[in-house]
Amino acid sequence: MRLGAGAAIAVAFLLSFTIFFKVGTVNISGCEKYTPELVAKASGIEIGDNLLSFGKTRAAGKIIAELPYVKEVQVGIKLPDTVNIVIVETAASYAIEGSDGSWWLMDAAGKLLEKLEGTVPVGYAKITGVLAGNPTVNGPLHPAAKAESDEQPDSAVQSSTPEERAGAALEILAGLEKNNLMSDVTEVDVSALYDLRLRCGEQYEVRLGGSSELAYKLSYLSQVLSQLEEYQAGTIDLTLAEGRTARFVSN
Repeated sequence: MRLGAGAAIAVAFLLSFTIFFKVGTVNISGCEKYTPELVAKASGIEIGDNLLSFGKTRAAGKIIAELPYVKEVQVGIKLPDTVNIVIVETAASYAIEGSDGSWWLMDAAGKLLEKLEGTVPVGYAKITGVLAGNPTVNGPLHPAAKAESDEQPDSAVQSSTPEERAGAALEILAGLEKNNLMSDVTEVDVSALYDLRLRCGEQYEVRLGGSSELAYKLSYLSQVLSQLEEYQAGTIDLTLAEGRTARFVSN
């Protein structure tokens, strides 16, 4: 009798696992760039799939692999029949030139999001001084050297590699994001690691100096910009060469 009861319980559990808990609803939230329907399709989850065995990690991975602007995904279930998917999208605030001459949108982490039409990016901060080698949608930044004629002369300073310049660029982008400066900066120039520069429209040129203490310098820049008046224009010197203070030289 005990064996029979155990078998009955096992059968009941198996039936509930395979028959009763089916996907009936897929709820998507967090969408801005993509529609909920597109996210649901990318997940591979189908109505009627088993709710307890479809693979949450696999579904999240498929969404990130198919939709470049998705940065994070959380997949959960709610009995008896609901899948909840929450996505976090990344922002395309930057543009970088590819080694083939094309321009690509990129996020602050160095993920290439899409290829731009035309040759001059508008509305995005340009990364100059390093190229994206063999760029592909949803691929990481693979730094490539600039044309030989554009490289900094070795006699002037110690030469740098594309990887070093790309590393400096990504560190700067992280600082811009942390200090909410993305909308202020229109160009990030890493052509020379000893003389990193930013442009804030036509109003300010920012000299960061070398690649040390970039997080501190960008935090400092946020304070400086908040104190300048709208009518002022000139150079913000954050090289910290004199007393570790910023200098503003008006045009």
